[in-house]
Amino acid sequence: MINAVYQVLGKERIAEICQEYGLASGDENAVKDILDEWEHLIGQSEKKIAVALEILKNNINSEKIISAIGSICSEFALKNIVEKRKN
Repeated sequence: MINAVYQVLGKERIAEICQEYGLASGDENAVKDILDEWEHLIGQSEKKIAVALEILKNNINSEKIISAIGSICSEFALKNIVEKRKN
């Protein structure tokens, strides 16, 4: 199942953002894994942090990945706001 962020932004846009942060394809997979897990943790910030830490525990690019996820989530939120204003 595809998560809401991928549905709204699309795989290509998320890949572009990951590339802007210098992430490799394995890192992009970590981004997707985190976003997939977060889909079920809405409003549970502490659990989201724990999930991200677990997925990234041995990844040397963890800071870049978190930064990319921040950009992805911001763009996702802005796109949702614009869409809701249209309706």
